[in-house]
Amino acid sequence: LFWFLFGGFFEKEVTAEQRARMAELAALLPRAEKGDLAAQLRAGVILRDGLTGETDLRAALAWFRKAAGKGSFDARFALGKMFEAGLAVRPSYPKAAEWYLPAARFGAHAPSQYALGELYFYGRGVGHGPRHGTGTVFSAHSSGL
Repeated sequence: LFWFLFGGFFEKEVTAEQRARMAELAALLPRAEKGDLAAQLRAGVILRDGLTGETDLRAALAWFRKAAGKGSFDARFALGKMFEAGLAVRPSYPKAAEWYLPAARFGAHAPSQYALGELYFYGRGVGHGPRHGTGTVFSAHSSGL
């Protein structure tokens, strides 16, 4: 009786945008499972950001790892951010730096360069310091960030 009387107040309404993302995710997953890099990356974003109305950080982590394994710098950046923030993993600045570093160095991936520069600047789990961090951030700027 309680649910009948009050349950409707606590249920979340699914928006049209969330329904569209649910449909997009349903279409992406078979492609992602077959190894489509773009589908893996997009599935990770949808699940991490809760674009369907619910987040699934563990599944997002798994899709980002698969995409990073195929060389996606965007996926490496997303994994670095997840380790930095402790999303579905134990927070770890050194692990975040491990994910950012290849994208920052070899891919001139500006977001990874900037994130790595911040870790260096503030000395978060990595050596170096403000001078090295500033240089890395300037590299990000020259890469288009």
